[in-house]
Amino acid sequence: MTDTKPASELEAGAITIKIPPFWTDKPEIGFFQVEAQFNINRITSEETKFNCLVFQLEPPFLENVWDIIKDPENTAKYSTAKERLLLTFQENENVRIKRLLTGLELGDMLPSQLLRKMCSLGHSDISEKVLRTLWLEKMPESVRNIVIVSDEEVLRGLDFVFPYLDDVLIASSSEEEHEKHVKLVFDRFQQYGLRINLAKSVMGADQVEYLGYLITSEVPFPKK
Repeated sequence: MTDTKPASELEAGAITIKIPPFWTDKPEIGFFQVEAQFNINRITSEETKFNCLVFQLEPPFLENVWDIIKDPENTAKYSTAKERLLLTFQENENVRIKRLLTGLELGDMLPSQLLRKMCSLGHSDISEKVLRTLWLEKMPESVRNIVIVSDEEVLRGLDFVFPYLDDVLIASSSEEEHEKHVKLVFDRFQQYGLRINLAKSVMGADQVEYLGYLITSEVPFPKK
């Protein structure tokens, strides 16, 4: 006996799909879960996928795809609805994160502390380049110039220097070598018109706290 039912009806009748509540903060993860169930149950029909999605979506989310539901000409409704929902809520999430980050101010924080806080709030949703740009926008012009210029050329070739945002660590093996290293760095700064915050500086110390770590001759220096 041959079953003449359409493929979508056969698929829908053979399995029960339970789609989790739509995750607006991470819509791509939500769709990953949905499609994992489709794959496990070998559902390939656009119509069946769309029906499962629509059946489980809550009314506020259905409004975003209502025109797709009503379109009789659309033969790829699931793909269209997925693209619509991802675009809508990914944009909203990016706007939310950017608003959150742009609301931060330097205040009493060190520049490095502000960047760490921004990275924590942005998680992996915002690229390092975007975070860095947002962070630089919050910096005083003097700090901004130091960061931009020092990264590109000021400290180029000085392998004993470890720059990080507004901090510079000069690693030397002896007092004599340290004096030479400091002079080289100061000469570079003077060449590029950069100023040093002497009140914050520590010279010739056997150990120094740097980025939350205690650096000594016994402890490896941070990687560049």
